[in-house]
Amino acid sequence: MKVNLKKVMKKAHELAKKMVGDYAARLALALRQAWKEVRNVVLPEMKGSQKQIAWAEDIRSRVIPVVEKAINYFYEAVETKEFYQSRSEEFRMRRKEEGTKALETLKAIDSAKEWIDRFGYKNDEEEIVSFFCYIAQEYFDISSRVCTAIRKEFTARACE
Repeated sequence: MKVNLKKVMKKAHELAKKMVGDYAARLALALRQAWKEVRNVVLPEMKGSQKQIAWAEDIRSRVIPVVEKAINYFYEAVETKEFYQSRSEEFRMRRKEEGTKALETLKAIDSAKEWIDRFGYKNDEEEIVSFFCYIAQEYFDISSRVCTAIRKEFTARACE
């Protein structure tokens, strides 16, 4: 797969504009995020029966955008909220990396059965985010504070 560097840089600049702080640091973080997005475009092939795969693909196509939206709300909060601004840059970076790790781990699930068992009957966005946070904490080794913050930011934005 050939990557268009111009598009990656444009995406990085768009992300950097939304962040707060030194522009060089923001751009570095945004570039890292843009490259991760480029690399994660291709999701792993599902394993299971044809019926399971069809159902799981539908579930995955509903769940991942909702979780990405929740993670992006969390990133924005880390950059703009007073609580996070009083913390060190390293602290904020660690929190963002945990959110990214959780999302990447979710995207890496290739078992149709797991997608169906975990998200098969969850249709409400808040329910999807809450369950994602539960499994991220239980199975992906993500801290409860990050999971709580992701859920809190998503719920706050959903109520606006």
